[in-house]
Amino acid sequence: MHDWERIAAQEAFYGVLTDPRFRSGALTPESIAEFYDSGAGEIAGVVDRFNALMGRIPMGGVALDIGCGVGRLARAMRAHAATVYGYDVSETMLALARKHAGEGVEYVRVLPHGPLDWINCYIVLQHIPPQAGLSVLRDAFSRAAPGCLASIHATAWRDSRHTLSPLGSMRRSLSLGLARLRGDSPERLIQMFDYNFSDVLRVFVEAGFGPMHLEPTDHGGHHGFWIFAQKTA
Repeated sequence: MHDWERIAAQEAFYGVLTDPRFRSGALTPESIAEFYDSGAGEIAGVVDRFNALMGRIPMGGVALDIGCGVGRLARAMRAHAATVYGYDVSETMLALARKHAGEGVEYVRVLPHGPLDWINCYIVLQHIPPQAGLSVLRDAFSRAAPGCLASIHATAWRDSRHTLSPLGSMRRSLSLGLARLRGDSPERLIQMFDYNFSDVLRVFVEAGFGPMHLEPTDHGGHHGFWIFAQKTA
């Protein structure tokens, strides 16, 4: 079973946003509404950045949210696209997305054929080993239409307090194995990965995306960038 299927079965909302309000035992209609409202605010910010940086915004067309989880961002992307796809590896996540954020979004475990006019991915690649994450990004970009907008986030380095010693890495591996074996403590399955940005930017360039605008992010000492770009070739 995929780790994210295990996480989704017990702590789907918390697995997306690690806030105590979104633990399964604390969920209420009000906290679920707050969860999805947070996605609307973040997508509004993405659209504002496109407008400021490129003088255009997503409007109509086909949009894809990579690693959509329970649909927090895909739901908000509906306001800016005629068709929205939410892609995720976890069927449990997708089932919850269809339940809570299903109207106007098609949730899939296989990338749509495209052509795609907007590709978004936020706080997702950081949880995927780089080789696999770059493969998904490359595959999605191969389906991009001319002029496609991309808003992609990835992590690049971490503060020293998050850096594991060789012994710490061994302990981390043991903790992961025990969590998988016992089926408890799903938050222990949430891993963080850093990406080599030479590799990330190469995927953009080889897919024909033109000038890229990078904006730094810091999530509790895990540092990365938003990358905003447009396909020009």
